[in-house]
Amino acid sequence: FATQYLNYAQRGINASMSAAALVAVVVQLLVVPRLCARLGEHVSCALGLGLLGLALGASSLVRTQPLHASLFLASRVGLAISETTNAAITAANSRPERRARNLGLLQSTQAGGRIVSPLLAGWMYERSTNMVTKGASTALGPPGALPFLAVGALVAATAPLPLLLRRGSGDAGDKKGL
Repeated sequence: FATQYLNYAQRGINASMSAAALVAVVVQLLVVPRLCARLGEHVSCALGLGLLGLALGASSLVRTQPLHASLFLASRVGLAISETTNAAITAANSRPERRARNLGLLQSTQAGGRIVSPLLAGWMYERSTNMVTKGASTALGPPGALPFLAVGALVAATAPLPLLLRRGSGDAGDKKGL
């Protein structure tokens, strides 16, 4: 995507990934603690998921710089917030004897996603690129945008879940634990 639609060379891709990792570190160390102290982990997680979904979907549609880079980095901010707060919610709602198991399941689920998602995204990317180049009128967005739009929509759709979990967990001290 970056080489074909943004004219990135490998050096630009590497710099983008390094900048994204730096943004994630700063957000996880400096922003997430303050955000959670002010809004709580559930609301922070919902905001992170919403930002991730919207920025990821929009970044596939915007192909001009520096707006695309800003959207890409915003998606990394959303990911850093949502991953960190998701782990905090999992730990807080797990009974002590199950905390390690539940956090392990969370990490394994994320790793499983990193196994499957590149294969599925590659297939969707090629399909959406081929649909447009063949002149299909049923293309969903510009060439190559389908995997980003699909994942962005799915992530944005999950944004309310932490708020529902907060309501269901009886946040006023009535935690039964997982």
